[in-house]
This record gives sequence, C-alpha cells and structure tokens, in this order.
Amino acid sequence: MKKELFLIIPVLIVSFATTAIVLGYENKSDKDELLQHYEGYMNKQHTESIEIHPEEDYLYSMYQTQDDNKIGVLEYSLNNTSSNEIANNEDIVLIPLNGEQNNYMGIKFNKSASDIKHIEITVNNEVQEYIINQEEDNSYTDTFLIPVDFDPNNISKIVTFDKKSNQVTSLDR
Repeated sequence: MKKELFLIIPVLIVSFATTAIVLGYENKSDKDELLQHYEGYMNKQHTESIEIHPEEDYLYSMYQTQDDNKIGVLEYSLNNTSSNEIANNEDIVLIPLNGEQNNYMGIKFNKSASDIKHIEITVNNEVQEYIINQEEDNSYTDTFLIPVDFDPNNISKIVTFDKKSNQVTSLDR
C-alpha cells in the first residue's frame, strides 16, 4: 500500500502541475487575443487608450479620441462593445458607462490633477469617498476609472480635494 501511494503521489503532483500550466497558458493566450482585438478596434476608431484594465473575458478602458477631443469609457469583449464619450473641455470630466459586465465611473482631471488627493462622489444623496493620489507616491494620476455597483448616471456631484482637504474643483450634474 505504501509503495502504491508513493508512486501515485508524484504522478498526481505532475498531473496537477501540468494542468495548471496548460490552463494558465490558455488563459494568457485568451487575454493576448483579447488585447490584440482591442488594439485593432481602437485603431479603427482613431482612439488612444489612456488606461486599460483586462479581466477574464473582457476589458474596460478609458480612451481619448484623436479627431474631436473627447474622452470615453469602453467595455470591450470579443462579442460585445459598450462605450460612452464626453467632450473634454471641463475642469473635471465624468464619463458614466452602463456596460454588459459592470457599470463604470471614469473621471478625467484636467485642472490641478497633481494636487488632488481624494474625491467625494454624491450618488442618490449618499456621499462616497475615493482616494486618488497617495501622499507617499511621487507621482499622480489625472484619470480615475473603476467599476461601480451603482448607476453612474445617478452621480449628482463630484468634489475634488487636495492633500490638506481643501476643495480644488467640483462638478454638479
């Protein structure tokens, strides 16, 4: 019995390891294929990606059009595409998107992006706070894109704050 167990355990370990490697490779190949199709789609649309977030079977991204200075949020899969574009001419641009997989809130900070530490979003009279730039980081971002569990079209106000909690900008909708 011990001999059989001694022989079976290495075979099981090798089988599990091989399966994990093959599945990991197939998953990576699927993501590579998705990204290749996405890049082709973006080139045809004359857009430039600002940030990309790949998931298992889809990705979501924020992009800028090359022709008419719009900012957009896109949910892309091989079977479906959802997007929304907004003119990029404000201090803050909010791009809401109700996708097939998730709802998304994209924000582009066009004024004082390096000063922004956190934002407050008012949705259905409820305020939610998001940290944007960490004080420890020497860099900053001028975009913010996340999946949300609410309808982003219900956002009524966005207020940005600096590191000292002073209001920088606001957007009322």
